[in-house]
Amino acid sequence: MTTPGIIDIEVVLKEVGKDLELQKIIETIKKNLEENTKYQWVNDRLLYEGRLMISEQSSLIPTLLHTFHDSILGGHSRFLRTYKPINGELHWKGMKTDINNYLEQRDKCQRNKTELTLPAGLLQPIPLLELILEDWSMDFVEGLPMFGNVNVIVLVVDRLSKYAYFVTLKHPLSAEQVA
Repeated sequence: MTTPGIIDIEVVLKEVGKDLELQKIIETIKKNLEENTKYQWVNDRLLYEGRLMISEQSSLIPTLLHTFHDSILGGHSRFLRTYKPINGELHWKGMKTDINNYLEQRDKCQRNKTELTLPAGLLQPIPLLELILEDWSMDFVEGLPMFGNVNVIVLVVDRLSKYAYFVTLKHPLSAEQVA
């Protein structure tokens, strides 16, 4: 379903005729006072970048928003899936803001909103190791009570053999002590 199939063109023309801001644009185009490539006057219709321009106070806007968001056609989609079909053929001043405000007012959509993220992608296997002591993992266990002269345990594990080394150190640590 396209937007021209939904809207009544006679209502659009009446509302454009009552909108003072749009009337000024139409007068400017008709008088050719300034070369404006965004607006055109074709078949008694004001076009903005090739799309039908409607008044920002149009009575058709709520119907359009309902049709392209709440109905089966819209499927309670997010902003872009509501915006793009309307924007493909129509335009009004503040259209993005109106659509955003409309979507924010939909309680059902706000409750069921999910986060849009890209898929994580394929898992990559960890390369197999060939030699013992080739790859190590290290962890620091801090916050232990003082025992003798030490209060930190450094845990070093070989990834291939899973052999663990425990080294005790005193906090604060320096790079030389850890190495």
